[in-house]
Amino acid sequence: DHSTPSHRRCGDGSFGLSSAKMAWYRKHYLAGGRGHADDPRVSPLRAPSLHGLPPLLVTAAELDPLHDDSVQLAARLADAGIVTSVFIDAEIPQIEAAARIGARVCEIHTGPYAHAFHAMGRDAEAQAVIGELGKIRQAGERVRKLGMRFNAGHALYYYNVQPVARLAGVRELHIGHAIVSRSVFVGLREAVREMKQLMREAANLGQADGQ
Repeated sequence: DHSTPSHRRCGDGSFGLSSAKMAWYRKHYLAGGRGHADDPRVSPLRAPSLHGLPPLLVTAAELDPLHDDSVQLAARLADAGIVTSVFIDAEIPQIEAAARIGARVCEIHTGPYAHAFHAMGRDAEAQAVIGELGKIRQAGERVRKLGMRFNAGHALYYYNVQPVARLAGVRELHIGHAIVSRSVFVGLREAVREMKQLMREAANLGQADGQ
């Protein structure tokens, strides 16, 4: 829907994706009689009911023409009883908005923490790293207080995963690229085993020190 506030706010292409590009994509995707824009298989929001769908992860970037459509889809899924997870920054207003639309899971974006960790030469005690980790901790506390599940992920790998895995109440860490890259050298089974061992060690430390 090109009439939404997010389309009007971000649709000029200043942040990459534009309304004009989306119209071009839609035109070519539907070319040759492959469908119609009102078909629910093309536009899920057009479906009269969303009951019976599987759990869904919704990523709603703030500076995205599709932001409002994503939020509306998440709300409708929640109304239909579908478990909906949102991938958001460690920002309290975003977490509270997720609760308002009925999300049951919040995956907190760990990218800023990971970038700080890398920029500081893998120094977990650097103030920039501690600051970003603190944001994730506070976000997780708010997620749990609002009755949602606290997950986290993005740019986590073998050297930076433990401080996040040690946080109180974190249920899942979403890690893909690092494990697949490691598996090239040691095989997938061993790459997964190593990551799980690091996560379990950190979780046990978190329980021991009462975080």
